Amino acid sequence: YDSTAEETDVTEAHGVGTSVQAAKNMHAVRAAEALSRLSGYCGDSGSTPLNRPAAAVIKALLTPKLADMLKSPSPRDLLSNLNANLESPE
Repeated sequence: YDSTAEETDVTEAHGVGTSVQAAKNMHAVRAAEALSRLSGYCGDSGSTPLNRPAAAVIKALLTPKLADMLKSPSPRDLLSNLNANLESPE
């Protein structure tokens, strides 16, 4: 996920690299939305019930703080944090 790719207009940008990155971003967003729905973290009107086993796996694979970010309507903050080269104590 590259948040800087969303700052440029894909219709104006030329080159295959731009459209490939836009597609990768879309897939990353959709994957995060799918994880949110599978675990029951999503909070929109079409939400699913909490799936405790899936939520436990996601918290084990990520961190509890990052897993909780799946509750956000937009997964872009989560995806940006996953790509950041920072470590912060919880």
